[in-house]
Amino acid sequence: MTYAYQIVLPPFILWLFQTLNSKSIFSTIAFCLLIGNILILDNILLNPSFLRQRDSVEWADLRNLIRNSRRIANCPAVASILIDTGILPIDSGQTEYYYNIKPYPDNKLFGPSYNTIKGNGITYRQSIRNAIIKREFDRIILTDGYPNLVSLDTLSQYYKVKTITIDMPQVHQTWVIGIWEPISR
Repeated sequence: MTYAYQIVLPPFILWLFQTLNSKSIFSTIAFCLLIGNILILDNILLNPSFLRQRDSVEWADLRNLIRNSRRIANCPAVASILIDTGILPIDSGQTEYYYNIKPYPDNKLFGPSYNTIKGNGITYRQSIRNAIIKREFDRIILTDGYPNLVSLDTLSQYYKVKTITIDMPQVHQTWVIGIWEPISR
């Protein structure tokens, strides 16, 4: 919905400028109220500082675990922290297409074919599986109850888990995060 909002809002504002009668007091008041609401809602609902969990001990612990790691397989919830620490995320949130893709008709104008995307996804997931088997990840961080690129059956053979519960104030939820560490050989 955020992307749709970003795509639809600029043409809507341009259309609104064209249809408003600048000589009408009603149009001027309506326009000022609309712009005021957009700015207020933007500050309340889309304020970037709202995304920070500054006073959360759990988030601080999670950040410290990530900072003390070299290679992590992650869930989208911690992708921004990985980027901040210079670690390449395995699952950015956009990689969901590798496990949720459904067949679609081929059209070269709109991008790669279904078979290409599916093949890349299989290769990508297999490379993650191989890295798990070789215990190449320091930690694997997954969100319980959400789909991910990592098979829990394979993971539980090579890694042990501890969980923490983190607060997600933007969506008024708490999420259980599994932190998997390699089992000693």
